[in-house]
Amino acid sequence: MGSRAIVAVCRDEDATRDAFGVEGESGIVLTRTGRRFSMIWNWKPR
Repeated sequence: MGSRAIVAVCRDEDATRDAFGVEGESGIVLTRTGRRFSMIWNWKPR
């Protein structure tokens, strides 16, 4: 059995806020039940 995830990636934090009402994120990985996927998610573009 493997892990299943949903990935939501937006162009920038403004797009994330407009689409999902979330502040300070530009993407997220969630399990199929809606919990945050347990992985390090601190990548920032240069």
